[in-house]
Amino acid sequence: MLEAHIAGYPTAFTWAAVLLLIGALVSAVLIKATKEDLPTGAPVHAG
Repeated sequence: MLEAHIAGYPTAFTWAAVLLLIGALVSAVLIKATKEDLPTGAPVHAG
């Protein structure tokens, strides 16, 4: 039984890494913010 638990960790890690990579790629494609998109006014102190 212990061998089955140990054998599952690499599989879970691989799937987690793949999903993280897919999320990063989708974010990089969909977020197209450039420096010109940022506000140019003076920063406002909230506090």
